[in-house]
Amino acid sequence: TSLFSLQRGDYKDYLILGPANLLEGTADFAGWKRSRGYNVTTEAISSPNNTTAAIQAIVKKHYEAGIDF
Repeated sequence: TSLFSLQRGDYKDYLILGPANLLEGTADFAGWKRSRGYNVTTEAISSPNNTTAAIQAIVKKHYEAGIDF
């Protein structure tokens, strides 16, 4: 049996959060995932919105909008 219960195609969304100066470094990864059919959303976080509560609110906003991760 597989260690993971998810099958390929079960989840197709990625949410990548990070400081704006580091998000550029995720462009190749995000492009690669997009080329394989994944929906990739990137969002920059910055001070003062880099608290745990602020990040949780960002994730919640995307989840409620329909991102399936």
